[in-house]
Amino acid sequence: MLALLELIYRGDNVDGEYSARMLEILKKQQVTGRLQLYLPEEITVAHKTGDLDLLEHDVGIMHLPQCTCILCVLTHRTLSNKEGREIIGKIAKLVYDSYSAP
Repeated sequence: MLALLELIYRGDNVDGEYSARMLEILKKQQVTGRLQLYLPEEITVAHKTGDLDLLEHDVGIMHLPQCTCILCVLTHRTLSNKEGREIIGKIAKLVYDSYSAP
């Protein structure tokens, strides 16, 4: 998933116009309670989520103040889906904090 998102972000796999369109679609993801759960509202994330019972996933391109990074978090066998979403959110916040530190 990381490699695919990197290809889309860089525009290396398909025409740049199509890559830009894919990014716009990913930015319009309506399910935002995972990677973005603990991030400041102004952080843009182009991402795709997935879930089943006791399984939550979110992969995305996070546009942070210092850089752009690609993050993939897949959970499995959590106690609840809510716990899975919180784990994803906490990992994204750790990444945000580490890149935002002076």
